Amino acid sequence: PEYSSPETATPREAVLWDRAGELIARRGIELLREGGREFAIYKNNVDGKGAAYGSHENYLVDRALPFTEIIRYLTPFFVTRPILCGTGRVGLGPRSEQPGFQISQRADYVENDVGLET
Repeated sequence: PEYSSPETATPREAVLWDRAGELIARRGIELLREGGREFAIYKNNVDGKGAAYGSHENYLVDRALPFTEIIRYLTPFFVTRPILCGTGRVGLGPRSEQPGFQISQRADYVENDVGLET
């Protein structure tokens, strides 16, 4: 399943809505299990087979701010954010071909500093 949270104005709101999505998913699993069906839900954005998906974000910035400035200030944030508040993954490489732990689920898929796919 996919869960979409509303736009938020504060980190606290973002965490609250993320947690609400987890609770909705948990309740769905409970209802399915009551019917005798077994299910599992995983909260990730890579499948261990080479594909990445999900986890979209939007940021409000003034249109007057030059794009080069946006890149200058947001790049360090995007690089350090997984260390501060991200969720890692078990397995190294896009297909988890080696054992190990990565701090970022998405690191194997980043190919450019800026582009349509980053």
